Amino acid sequence: MTRKTGTYKTTTIAGEKIQAFIPYPLPPQNPTLRIEEKLDKLHNDTISAIKQLSQAASIVPSVEWFLYGFCS
Repeated sequence: MTRKTGTYKTTTIAGEKIQAFIPYPLPPQNPTLRIEEKLDKLHNDTISAIKQLSQAASIVPSVEWFLYGFCS
């Protein structure tokens, strides 16, 4: 089933038509979002990695210094 995630609103600015995508609120309702085993594992791995990154960032003198170590 295809999920419709939002609508487009057309507006005219300075004589030019533009479209803006307006997403529906999260979490999706129709159909409801189902997180199955593979996606659940990826989500948990991501949360774990973010926590590790947050912990590492809290012990360095500055964000710039921290990023420099990974970018050079």
